[in-house]
Amino acid sequence: MTNPAFSALDLSLLIRVRVVVSAVLSMVFAGFASGLIYAWVPIRLSALGYDPSVAGMLISVTAVGGVLGCFITGALVRGLGQARTWLLALGMLLISYATLAFTEQPLFWGLGRLAYGVAMTQLFVVGQSWFNALVTNRFRGRVQASLNTLFVVGIGVGGFGIGFISVDGNMAPLVALGLTVAALTPMLLPGLPRVPTPRAAQVRVLRAWRISPLAVSGMLFAGGVTMLVQGYAPIFAQAKGFEPAQIGLMLLLMQLGIFAVPLSAGFVSDRVDRRWVIVACTVLIVGCAAFASEVAGLHFFFLVAAFGLWAGSTEAIFSVTSAQASDHAQPEEYLSLSATLILVWSSGAVLVPGVTSVLTRLFGVSAFMIVAGVLAVVFLVFTLVRLRLRKQPEPDPAADAAVDPGLDLSDPPLR
Repeated sequence: MTNPAFSALDLSLLIRVRVVVSAVLSMVFAGFASGLIYAWVPIRLSALGYDPSVAGMLISVTAVGGVLGCFITGALVRGLGQARTWLLALGMLLISYATLAFTEQPLFWGLGRLAYGVAMTQLFVVGQSWFNALVTNRFRGRVQASLNTLFVVGIGVGGFGIGFISVDGNMAPLVALGLTVAALTPMLLPGLPRVPTPRAAQVRVLRAWRISPLAVSGMLFAGGVTMLVQGYAPIFAQAKGFEPAQIGLMLLLMQLGIFAVPLSAGFVSDRVDRRWVIVACTVLIVGCAAFASEVAGLHFFFLVAAFGLWAGSTEAIFSVTSAQASDHAQPEEYLSLSATLILVWSSGAVLVPGVTSVLTRLFGVSAFMIVAGVLAVVFLVFTLVRLRLRKQPEPDPAADAAVDPGLDLSDPPLR
């Protein structure tokens, strides 16, 4: 005879796994579409005769949308629920790609990219808060890493896919529309559980700092150094004389590091103090920045390895610091905490490259490595200080084994 308690636990586990897998698959397809469009937009604008600065303006508009999304996602979740907010975000992506497919005016493209920025923030905020409610501390590092890492890898694969379709006309955004429809499919399957709507949904930087100073500083650091390696790696490679085909291959191969490092870091962080994993990733960034500056021009694959491990380490810090903060937060704070941390990450992604662009005029194209190295050393010292000041929370075996009391298995889907 089946034990009723075991059956409830088994059912709860299956539902949690189903939600996680559905959300991750949805993010992978969204990543494919995002990478394809990121690669296509500047090419198409150039073909239409627009100045390269227009492409830069669209990137800035996308960043503005990302920041805006941090402030409105909480209200959307409180009004619509987690899953419906996710579907709304995918709907906004469809609108964004439709503006690219059926118009050629930068103004409409700007509105579309603004919607894209808002939508992607919604997906990450909802995804992180959703997973935090469904996943215990024992598995949180791995699950957070899978969401973030597979999306970033999807962007890389989607960008590489631009070489296999026509860049003339609207083929790329039409493909992106199809990929986004595919991203909708896993979330439309029946039976997704309702996660309780958080009471606190607004951005609260000071509260996030009280919960985990390391997470706030880590997100600021990760946002900055992520944009440095992603943005300056191809510029640096071009300045060192590598061919465009080699640069494209480099960007694709970097995804191996972005895939392997965060998933490994997430797995390890669920077994040891997460802060030691953050220390290891930060040391790796320092080493990669120094190594890349020394081997540039000597061997292509040395440079690929350095940039790939660097990019992977920044993504790992994003995932592990997010899990670290959630370890110290209350369930009703997850949504607000996720929105706040993503806002902090976005701030670093804007501020650090802005300062670096000024320093590049003074010190040359290698300035981004110097900036990354200095920031990494400062963050490393701060992390070591936090290790001495605050103990890691003890694991709670009962919490890992129990059915989540907030998980309502009887509710209809899309709540």
